[in-house]
Amino acid sequence: MGLACGFILLFAAENTRAQALNGNYTIGGSNPDFLTITAAVQQLDSVGVSGPVTFLIRNGTYPEILFIDSVNGASASNTITFRSESGDSSAVVINGTTTSVYTKTLWLYYAKYIRFHQVTFRQLPSVHNSAVVFVGRGHNITLSNCVIWGHSSSTSSRTIYAVQGACDSNYVVENCVIRGANEGIVSAGSSFPAQQRPIFRNNHIFGITT
Repeated sequence: MGLACGFILLFAAENTRAQALNGNYTIGGSNPDFLTITAAVQQLDSVGVSGPVTFLIRNGTYPEILFIDSVNGASASNTITFRSESGDSSAVVINGTTTSVYTKTLWLYYAKYIRFHQVTFRQLPSVHNSAVVFVGRGHNITLSNCVIWGHSSSTSSRTIYAVQGACDSNYVVENCVIRGANEGIVSAGSSFPAQQRPIFRNNHIFGITT
């Protein structure tokens, strides 16, 4: 009995040490590390990171809604990056249909040291659409060279905001194409404190209806 218990404890300890993410991982395509972006996010949430992590997303359409909160181990040196493997933002499209629970395509909640680079977030028609990207608190969030594309409509299926919410510090949206929502960027809300040093630069905003 004592031997069996010792084996279980040893196995559990080894398994825990081995799982923290560190390095480059692929998403989608042939023989990926993760079939979906959601699977990669779930692994982050489960095991955290022990070094800088980059997820290389292969070309394709990903019908997913992403919710990312604080990741264990994330820091200035242990950053987390999601980026197009091909470098073509139009070739990686994240476009899950919103629900009454998840009303944003990308929802970052108290997330830290996360960057999305060269991907498209496109919101499809849905009565639940709120924002394409919503940032609820957190630190060091960057959206760069992305397409942030809402559904422009006069009906209830419209996207209200392309980018909404506030980050406590170091929030950067740069070199992005922002289009197709009723509103463009709203960088603060009544439930958030004033942002510290938000940066919105070199973005191309068009197709906003109001």
